[in-house]
Amino acid sequence: MSNNSIANGRKVKANSSFSLFYLLILTLLFSCSLGGNLDDWRSLKDENDDLVVTATPTVAASVVSKDTLVQKSVVFTLTSTHTGIWRVYNAETGGIALTTVEATFAVPYLTLTASGSDLAVGTYFVSVEQARLAESSRLAFTVVTQEQITIYESFNTSGSYTYSLPSEVTFPATIEIYVLGGGGGGQGGSYTYHFLASATYGTGGAGGGGAAAYMKFDVSSSVSLSTTIGKGGTGGNGHSPSSGAGNGFAGETGGSTTVTWGSNTLTVIGGQGGGVENRNLRSGGNGGGISTRPSVITDSASFWDTAPGCNGENGVANETGINGFGRSQGGRAGALNIGSWGSFGGAAGGYNYNVTAARNYATTSTGIGAGGPGGFSGDVRGFSGGNGLVIICITYYKSP
Repeated sequence: MSNNSIANGRKVKANSSFSLFYLLILTLLFSCSLGGNLDDWRSLKDENDDLVVTATPTVAASVVSKDTLVQKSVVFTLTSTHTGIWRVYNAETGGIALTTVEATFAVPYLTLTASGSDLAVGTYFVSVEQARLAESSRLAFTVVTQEQITIYESFNTSGSYTYSLPSEVTFPATIEIYVLGGGGGGQGGSYTYHFLASATYGTGGAGGGGAAAYMKFDVSSSVSLSTTIGKGGTGGNGHSPSSGAGNGFAGETGGSTTVTWGSNTLTVIGGQGGGVENRNLRSGGNGGGISTRPSVITDSASFWDTAPGCNGENGVANETGINGFGRSQGGRAGALNIGSWGSFGGAAGGYNYNVTAARNYATTSTGIGAGGPGGFSGDVRGFSGGNGLVIICITYYKSP
């Protein structure tokens, strides 16, 4: 019995050694099938084990304003560095990544870019997934629209002025300038003496309207603007000789309005005075002609425009009685409709009405940059044209 036990025991021991040998062989074969790569062994984790999570990005400022109202992308500055796959969501958790907004990273800047022309304002949640790690938590990035601010300054009194941008203006900023030349003055009235007949009277020609111009340009720093406002032309004297014909004196041509910044100058000319072309024919003054675009202004309909002033009406020939006191209306100022201000210029010239044989009359007011009406009879001078005008519009953006 003892010999059998020994035999059996040896047999069991021999079988155990044989099993261990085969287990070693199988282990080596399995190792070879994995290429002997230690990393592959380490990757054989239990399915219930958690992957290490990618670190959440950190940002210097999580709220950024657009530079313009319509903007395709916005840039944030990160204070951490990551490589991997970036995703953008519209919620802090859950949902699927957006396809309309893309996140890209180039140290240290994270850029959110819309697939369309404009990145909508709002909050975007961004994650990153590095190789062999799980996706990070999402960090909120908020895009806001800057507040658009437009301020205005105007000058209408004849003279010279200097204007500097207010200190609160941020850059870049857009400057728009609207300009009118001065209106021409009206010609004086006329009186003609007749020895054996009734005297005859006449109305002088009206002044022409000043021209209009508009320009727009961007600036990256403060600028100083110098402007001279064209004075409305003074009306000419009437003429009442003791004998013979007495045509009124011509009105004065309106002054040009200028705007200068740096080495650039825009000049907008005034309307011609009534009677300047032909005093004897009481011709109405021509409107100011169109302006020349400064070379630094973009030659585009949204950056530049100009319009001439309108001609003043001719005067009325000598007639007897109150019919000789006919109206001659001043020419309208040049008119534009463009930019932030919109409708600009186009004011009507003045004219006389309710004139009686006793030379009682009323005169409508002459608008800015418009021509003055002609005088009537030999003792009424022409009326002055309207002064020129400059309106400066400055648009800039301020973060909320």
